[in-house]
Amino acid sequence: MIPILAAAAGVSALLLGVALGGTLRRTAALLLLGVGLGLALLVVAYFTATPSDQRQDCSDCYAYLGRWWEPGFAVFVIGLALIPWVLGVLVGSGIRASSRRRAIKLSKP
Repeated sequence: MIPILAAAAGVSALLLGVALGGTLRRTAALLLLGVGLGLALLVVAYFTATPSDQRQDCSDCYAYLGRWWEPGFAVFVIGLALIPWVLGVLVGSGIRASSRRRAIKLSKP
């Protein structure tokens, strides 16, 4: 499951980098989008966890912030997904920037 999540993050970021990247500002915005998606995933993991007043359904979970879940593992998984996201954005933005530079050079007589 984790390799699929990481691969999906990397491919999505690469496609977004090629489509929208190319400048420093756009690349930074795409990187911040990845951090925002990671935080959203953390919030979703928290709200889908079993409340602490109900019986826990996993053996490794502890009660954190009123829920039975493992935030350290969630942060670890999100961190693993952010690595291919950052690489995908940087490679995609690099591809777009180099193709724009090449197009500018070809258009000059």
